[in-house]
Amino acid sequence: MENICTYDGSTVQISKETDRFKRDTENENGHDGLGETISSTVEYLLELSGSPGRWNYFVFFLAFLGGFPLPFQQLSYQFLGYTPDFWCHIETLRDANWTTEQIIDIAIPRNEDGSLEGCKYLDYNYTKAVLLGYDAVKADINLISSGSNATLACPAREFNTTEYSSTITTEWDLVCDRRALYSTTQGATTGIFIFSSYVSGYLSDIFGRRRMAIIDVSILLMSGVATALSTNIWMYISLKMIFSIFSCYTSTFVLALELCTISQRSYVGNLFALPWAIGYMILPVICYYVRSWRNLQLALTAPVLVLVFYYWWLPESPRWLIHQGRFNEALKVLKNAAAWNRQTLPSDQKLIDVMTAIKSKADIEGESEERSLLRQVTKAWKKFMGAFTTRKMVLRTCIILFCWYSVSFIYYGVSLGATIFNVNLYFYVFLGGLLELPSYLFLCPATAFLGRKKTFVFLYILCAVSILGALDASNSHVTTVCSLVSKFAITAAYQLAFLYTGELYGTETRTTILGLCNSVSGIGSLTAPYINDLMGVIDPTAPYYMFGIVAGVSAFLTLFLPETRKAHLPESMADLED
Repeated sequence: MENICTYDGSTVQISKETDRFKRDTENENGHDGLGETISSTVEYLLELSGSPGRWNYFVFFLAFLGGFPLPFQQLSYQFLGYTPDFWCHIETLRDANWTTEQIIDIAIPRNEDGSLEGCKYLDYNYTKAVLLGYDAVKADINLISSGSNATLACPAREFNTTEYSSTITTEWDLVCDRRALYSTTQGATTGIFIFSSYVSGYLSDIFGRRRMAIIDVSILLMSGVATALSTNIWMYISLKMIFSIFSCYTSTFVLALELCTISQRSYVGNLFALPWAIGYMILPVICYYVRSWRNLQLALTAPVLVLVFYYWWLPESPRWLIHQGRFNEALKVLKNAAAWNRQTLPSDQKLIDVMTAIKSKADIEGESEERSLLRQVTKAWKKFMGAFTTRKMVLRTCIILFCWYSVSFIYYGVSLGATIFNVNLYFYVFLGGLLELPSYLFLCPATAFLGRKKTFVFLYILCAVSILGALDASNSHVTTVCSLVSKFAITAAYQLAFLYTGELYGTETRTTILGLCNSVSGIGSLTAPYINDLMGVIDPTAPYYMFGIVAGVSAFLTLFLPETRKAHLPESMADLED
């Protein structure tokens, strides 16, 4: 059977496969006829090329790999900066060959819970202590005491190297009055998303998903190795920031999303983070066996080598090529897809006519003109302001931005909270990674049947309730279980945020908005380690009160967002107002 499809004044013939696509789309979206609504979409072209097929799954696999090495750098600061027991270095006693146990017994005060007060030492006459000897001083401490029992700040410290031979904390003394620097090693790594994700998303819009992914991988390798050679804490932080700036997650995620048909988006979008979860679980295993931070940094960078194959195998997004007016390149990608999927495409001219209609509908102007700095700044500003063009879009964008802040703030706060709960670090991180898998798998049926909006609200509520349970600090087991349940919920919400946001905006601004959202999420990930490391030491429950309140507010605000299930990806801002 042959059908006639009209679009933009042109008439073409389509095959049985297109007829099937027409019926499926009509059933799913309520459209009748194969007019402009159906034919002038990239989904139409993907269906013609055999999507979903072997080519699509192969490209999805390549894109998925982009998330595998990322947790090794973004969640490893508790291992690279592991903080063992420490105490003041008493040079006089150490030069006299006193043992560590003797020095701690005589010179180091203890907290109420019996732990060492590593930032201070007792104001004794240690020269006299050396002359008298340990046994005499132990028998009568008043022999060297001034009677005030005063303490002094440590001029230097010693660390217990039994578990780790070296960490950035022990090498650069990141404790006591320098403790904020330890939090900064994580805060800077994730907080740089405030700027980097927007820039990365915009560059992906300009240079393409494939080229940006290849650039990202090259820089990830170089900065990861250079970090292991750092000579001071500021060099270390700077290189960590560079690694985070060029994360290839945004470009590969958008590439995968833009190759999906409508029925695939829920599954591909939600399953995209599975490699992150696998890397998350492998992280504590690597850290368990590599106990020197420089060697550990190299070991955590090595998995990036897997992504080198992007140069040969990763294709460009035909959706992006069409919107750039590069029809011949898009045609080449579609032909390759059809060959892999064993499909026969219509004539080149018919496909190019469809591409022309798609580009015209999106009204993308000036992409083929000579680019100038002023033009690109102006265009970037227009893309940014596209999210604030109407009152409806202002409300939508503000809610989405707050949700991205909250989901990142809670995610990193819970993920990096092992030291607060005083649990086994390796086991806690492994369980955190393990819970990522069911959270992603949960999203597939949940978003397909409940929709994006209801699922998002449910996950925030579950997170808030479980966090309140974690506030029962008198029972460490209940606290740990509840914190892990909240980790499950916020992990699923974090991944859903990518899919949901991608479906709420048009093609010409999608990666720009995703970059902006990632930038805002950087504020949340920036503040989380400071809340845990500094506030959590004073009151372990305080961070979780904050996480619970923010989760509850996010659940309420999400009620004002639209549902996007079974809807075409919007191609332009005009589609958003329909």
